[in-house]
Amino acid sequence: MKDSSARLYSCSIAIAICMFFTCGLSSGAESSCLLSSNIDSGADCHANNDPVGLSKDPDILRVAELLGVPIKKIKFQGCEGGRFSTNDLSPVKNSHDYRISYPVLKGEGAAVAVSNYLSPITHELSHVLQIEQSGSIQNLRSNDRSLKSIELAADFISGIVLGQVKDMKQFSFYQQSLSLVGLYNEHDEEAHGTWEQRTTAFRRGFFLKRNRDELPIQKVDDFFQADIYGEIVSVLPNQVKVEPDKEELPDLKILSSCDEVEMLYDRIRSSSSTPIEHCRAPGSELEIGVESFVKKFYPGKLCFLEASPSPIVDGFSCFQTLDKGQYLTQMICLRPSSLSPINNHFNDGDLNESAAYMKDSSACGNGVDSSVALPTLFPMPLNAVSKFEFGYVRGLGGGAPSEGQMQHGYATVDPAMNIAGVEAIEYVSMFSGKGGVQLQEFEKVGPWMVSVESISSRFSLINKELNKTYDGKLLYDGSIIHLNRSIDGGPIFHGKAEQIQLWNNLVVSQLEREGFDEIPKSKLKTSDGTDIRASLADLARRGPYGSRANAIQAVMEMDFRAFLIKNDLPCTQGGMGAIAAYVLAPKANTQIASNYGNITLLTAAMGECGRSSSAKAYVKNLLRETSKGLVENLKGDL
Repeated sequence: MKDSSARLYSCSIAIAICMFFTCGLSSGAESSCLLSSNIDSGADCHANNDPVGLSKDPDILRVAELLGVPIKKIKFQGCEGGRFSTNDLSPVKNSHDYRISYPVLKGEGAAVAVSNYLSPITHELSHVLQIEQSGSIQNLRSNDRSLKSIELAADFISGIVLGQVKDMKQFSFYQQSLSLVGLYNEHDEEAHGTWEQRTTAFRRGFFLKRNRDELPIQKVDDFFQADIYGEIVSVLPNQVKVEPDKEELPDLKILSSCDEVEMLYDRIRSSSSTPIEHCRAPGSELEIGVESFVKKFYPGKLCFLEASPSPIVDGFSCFQTLDKGQYLTQMICLRPSSLSPINNHFNDGDLNESAAYMKDSSACGNGVDSSVALPTLFPMPLNAVSKFEFGYVRGLGGGAPSEGQMQHGYATVDPAMNIAGVEAIEYVSMFSGKGGVQLQEFEKVGPWMVSVESISSRFSLINKELNKTYDGKLLYDGSIIHLNRSIDGGPIFHGKAEQIQLWNNLVVSQLEREGFDEIPKSKLKTSDGTDIRASLADLARRGPYGSRANAIQAVMEMDFRAFLIKNDLPCTQGGMGAIAAYVLAPKANTQIASNYGNITLLTAAMGECGRSSSAKAYVKNLLRETSKGLVENLKGDL
């Protein structure tokens, strides 16, 4: 290529990887309720053993039937001042007798609604299943399996079973059970996991789409350990506890203000954008900082609203964004916060308040689902200036899945914003998506679950900006092939890295057959001669604050190969243009057995090729045929 094209090529490498990350393409026994002896926890038990009558309750009997556990060998015992626990009274292989203890308030007895016990008793019966499958509690704890993994698996199993016992309107019994949350509040998340981890494990089970012939209940515990546990503890790690400040708890009323939420949602849903005359310039130091930082990473403008759109966000600064490509209208409100609500939350200071908040939010209408929010739901613009800490989310509109979503949460602010007294923000966000939020669809190919995702739309905005900067001489496109081993696909391979490398080589072979030449890693330099990986790590350090740490790690670990075709196409004649291809393979997720990550193929049409319609058609066909070739290869992998 000519010098100008070479500089364009160096620039294209940096932008390709930057887009890869900003678009989000990747990746103590005493505290347990599971007891290994026949000794209770010091509670006084009723003489009549089962004062609430759990052993005769139809829902509990149905749970035991679905789990396949021997209900006749289970003794239920109510204890005043006790807690939920499961004991193996005669730990002999294939001949067990169990006692499930539960707390009873003094003198309450049968006056307590049995439904209040369904959630935690389902958890305890899930422990019985685990013991039955492993042979003993000792076997269950073998291979250094942690108590937390056992407890979260019981939550996951409970979700699957309650999904068959209770309908959608009633499923929140488990995650919103004040009794369950309070009695398991042991200040030791190594036993049961944090509240966020527990509710997430339950929800993953409740919403698991499964065929009972493909995943029998007896295999669910193994499936959880192989696939779900690592994901939950990596996405929602334990927080470092600090001294709580009991003087400041979050005001948990926003999502449960039913009428105000509905009116605000109608406003968002009814207009595709906010008229420009209703926007104002940012005023406060926080607003100015947010606009400045967001502009660095995300195209488009923020429209700050002149007036509060609803009483529930009075005192917040609100702005709207519009993503026409995804038909998504979004409103985000934020205000300064101290660190106290965050510290209190992770010290269980607002545990019961949080559970009540979700329960009240779900009571806003039939089918309204509420839960803890995951970091992946954090609004993109806020990711530029802050790091998600915790939050709550509820559905909006009718139907399943919900057509819209509303969040309320807290995040720590990027210190680089340098705003005196602002260490954190409280935020509220709301979006309306036409046709609902679409989940990624996977197709079963042999023993694999495969999804081929075109990412052309992700490049639409940046291509517009590049068109202005480079006069149409740099154009991006790409596709991602997501790969998972199916549940019924046979043994999970252990050599993930080797398998991913085989797929990587297959894509490379197809590029080489097309006439692409690989650029030696020694020559992968930026325009100033810096090693490309070191340059990208530096770029990641200057990326969005909320995802910076993950981006740096991914850059250092991913397999990155670059190719160039510069002689075989009309637009390449005379060195006036070229097409680059980048094959990206993030490091395999070792914590999720069936997840094999993805193979990403990005293309950059440079120089005259960026302007050529035939080159654009060639790139589309290249992406399609390369993805098709890999999928065809998977069909023969049994």
